[in-house]
Amino acid sequence: MKSIFRALAVTASLFASFAAHAGGVATFDFSYTFDTNQVITGSFNGIQNGNLITDLSHISVSLDGTPFNGSGSLFAASYTAAGSDCPTCWTSGGAVVSINGQQSNFLFVDSNFPSNGNYSNYFYVIPWPNGSQPNATQAVTPSTGVVDYYNGNYNSANWSVHEVSPVPEPETLAMLAIGLAVVVFAAKKKRAPGMQMA
Repeated sequence: MKSIFRALAVTASLFASFAAHAGGVATFDFSYTFDTNQVITGSFNGIQNGNLITDLSHISVSLDGTPFNGSGSLFAASYTAAGSDCPTCWTSGGAVVSINGQQSNFLFVDSNFPSNGNYSNYFYVIPWPNGSQPNATQAVTPSTGVVDYYNGNYNSANWSVHEVSPVPEPETLAMLAIGLAVVVFAAKKKRAPGMQMA
């Protein structure tokens, strides 16, 4: 009986894990080193399709180890007017993170920007096709002020993002299900002789 309950508990755990990853959602860690040697690190949940990660949520960001206000529930916005600089060139949502760091368009911020401009921390990597610089980056915290005030020397070689909780492959899930079925069957078969009446 204990074997059956153990097998059922493992099965429930696997299905819970599968449900958490439904839709291809995974957790990613990232880092970027500014030309000032200040380092942004963090994590987010999202859905990867090739080089791009969308549907960003559960965003955490730290600058030199100090977490942004609201980390874990930061907002994501995107830049809509590449190459210009204006207060209305942002939209809530639509943020995209690229694995290679060259096609990113995201703002991680502690307010629901742009509808709420009352923020204290942000970090962005956005398209910025001015001259030879295709992207721009900047960060702000209360303690450091603006990092890379003039959108700095963005360098995609200083960008790193990788998945830390991969979505289970269908083949892996199938093998686990078969293995659990065998365990349950064996446990039932082992119990059967003891239950027969004389």
